[in-house]
Amino acid sequence: MDQATIINAAAAVGQLAAAFLALVALIVSVRTARAQQELSQALAKEQSQLLFEQVRLQRDSDILGWTHECLHVLAQCEALFDTASPTTLTSETRDQLRTLRHRLSALIDCGRMFFPNHAPDKKGAENPAAYQGFRQRILSRLVAAYNVVAKFERLQSDEHRLERLARLNELRRMFVSEAQLAIDPRRFIALKEMNEIRLQQGIAIQKREERDPAEAEA
Repeated sequence: MDQATIINAAAAVGQLAAAFLALVALIVSVRTARAQQELSQALAKEQSQLLFEQVRLQRDSDILGWTHECLHVLAQCEALFDTASPTTLTSETRDQLRTLRHRLSALIDCGRMFFPNHAPDKKGAENPAAYQGFRQRILSRLVAAYNVVAKFERLQSDEHRLERLARLNELRRMFVSEAQLAIDPRRFIALKEMNEIRLQQGIAIQKREERDPAEAEA
């Protein structure tokens, strides 16, 4: 075998080796890019879940603050019904009634920010947008309480007053139950306990799942 043949053979081998190395590099590059893409997607999903969780926690915190204010006003309404007499109303009692009605009305409208009416195309098309459709149960409890307070001056006897007081207490308890469904504190407690166990075992913590909103009623 002459020298030229050897040189040509060596060049061919070199070219094959270069092509093989280029192919290996391409495969590694593709796999690396794919792994980076999968990692980026996983991080984006994790970030999205974290952002959703932060928004959900903030919303729950806002609802909790609103709930506290509602309960405070409802308790004040009960206190007034427990002590005032509809047959001997003073100017101070009338002022208290007016203030409580205004506060309840404002709290109902604030609640529409968290619990908007559903099926707006089915009812109240002539109303402003926020008042079209069917009210959610949690707000219906407040509206019912507002109606009880608004009719205090029409009560004719202490027996009727005590009956309306019992109705207010019932509405407050129903409101608490609806608010608990909306915030779902049991889910927070269960999730916290489960995550403590997971962390002890070195397992990734569980994210809070999105729930369907509480169903509404007319």
